[in-house]
Amino acid sequence: MKALRITIVAAALLTMGINSANAQAFQDGKSYISVGYGYALFNASTFFGPYESLASFDHKGFGPLTLQYEYAVGPKFGVGIDVGYSGSSVAWDVDDVFVIATGDIIDANYKYQNAKLTLNLRGNVHFGSNEKIDPYLGFGFGFKSSTWSLETNDDDFIDLSFNTTPISMLLRFGTRVMFTDNIGAFVEGGIGHGVFQGGLVAKL
Repeated sequence: MKALRITIVAAALLTMGINSANAQAFQDGKSYISVGYGYALFNASTFFGPYESLASFDHKGFGPLTLQYEYAVGPKFGVGIDVGYSGSSVAWDVDDVFVIATGDIIDANYKYQNAKLTLNLRGNVHFGSNEKIDPYLGFGFGFKSSTWSLETNDDDFIDLSFNTTPISMLLRFGTRVMFTDNIGAFVEGGIGHGVFQGGLVAKL
């Protein structure tokens, strides 16, 4: 009986090994969920360069954090959605500054905050046929919301924030590396919500 159990376990492990060896990184009919974090080329501090020389200047940023879902509709093509979120803020203080134009002495503080959300329909074209490595080209379009808010006690300060187009587009080249049949990592770069990002991917 013990020998029979050992034989069954060995056969099961061998079968798993064969299935693992035959499984492609990108498979028709499978779903892929990815969570990533990246680097954004533009944020709140991009538009306030003149104030960076102030000792009180402070910049904080988060993201972009991305969530992607892809369904393989064929051996080389997948469709899904791509959601991204990022936030950033800048703040600075001005103490006892004389304004020649008005003759006033300014003692004020300023804070800008920006939040951006993108939601894209996305397609990926996959080029490889490897068990572990899956290079792809991603493209998509959708909706973008970018909101600005200003907090200041300076009534004469000109609000420099502006609205951006609500259209979002992305074009990225990336690669997945599968550690197991179902778990891996990805990196990608290009245009979209952030110029570079990487994270984890699960195949379901």
